[in-house]
Amino acid sequence: MEIFDYTLKQLNAFFPDKNLIEADKMRLLGKKAHVRTLHCFDHTTAFNQHNGYVNFLHGDQYATYLYFLSNESYVEGYEPLYAKSALLNKSLHGIDLFGHIQMPEIFRLIHPMGSIVGRAQLGNRLVIYQNITIGGKHTEDGIDYPIIGNDVCLFSNASVIGKCKIGNGAIVAANSSIVDTEVQEGHMVAGHYPNNVQKAVQKNLTSKFFI
Repeated sequence: MEIFDYTLKQLNAFFPDKNLIEADKMRLLGKKAHVRTLHCFDHTTAFNQHNGYVNFLHGDQYATYLYFLSNESYVEGYEPLYAKSALLNKSLHGIDLFGHIQMPEIFRLIHPMGSIVGRAQLGNRLVIYQNITIGGKHTEDGIDYPIIGNDVCLFSNASVIGKCKIGNGAIVAANSSIVDTEVQEGHMVAGHYPNNVQKAVQKNLTSKFFI
């Protein structure tokens, strides 16, 4: 399939070290990533008419595929492809999303330039825009990570740090930051920690993005 050869050439051109990606590994793990990518797209309003094709010239589609490729490689224990596919994703699309991060089965990346997705519990039908940050917070007892429910939208420049719990159908508004904060189900949180405000939303916005 064209995307496997295309990605293999990119990876070995971007990272011409002694550990070039093996073609058979690329095809094996690439096929698994391809299946998961199309399954994800099947549930989106934008990409469900994919006809079995991941468009590697569409940034949001290719970024999604490269995440799944990194994740499949991480699960398989194939370190070169795990790291290089994530770094290729960062180079091409500006997103920091390595394969050890457990993304949900269904999600949308929407021009995710500048976004950093760290360790967290992430619910299904997650929407990520540009310049968002999801990450842990160091404490005396270790590191606290966010828990994000289903049908959550993180708009541009949103930050979710530490022991946050975001309920189903919630929204983190653009240019907002929360730290160790609980966001109620079906509410939008806005502003900067610790002066955030929450208000109920009338409609679950993820219906715009998912089938």
